[in-house]
Amino acid sequence: MRLESLIVLLFGLFAMAGCGGANAGSCKASGGTASYCIEYVGTSFTAATVKSQCTTAKGTYSTGACAAGAPKECVFQKGTATEIRWVFSTADAGTSTQTLCKSAGGSYE
Repeated sequence: MRLESLIVLLFGLFAMAGCGGANAGSCKASGGTASYCIEYVGTSFTAATVKSQCTTAKGTYSTGACAAGAPKECVFQKGTATEIRWVFSTADAGTSTQTLCKSAGGSYE
């Protein structure tokens, strides 16, 4: 998934956020050499919305959270009902993922 597709996915989900609950699922995606999982932490996301947007972006939807163990995450809308986290794989952690995160407007943690 290219950065442009990922940004469209993120903003599409922000726009479609409704009355949801905890754990709306996650979307595993890849773009070039980067692979990551997008976790929908915010309470406003619904499983149906996340699954639809993930499928549109050609990702793989899961009802669970992203796999644990990634050393760095990119966080959007932290502490809000529309919080999203990109969880990078261990192999991809570093400057390239930090640049990707910052260029999309996230906070690298």
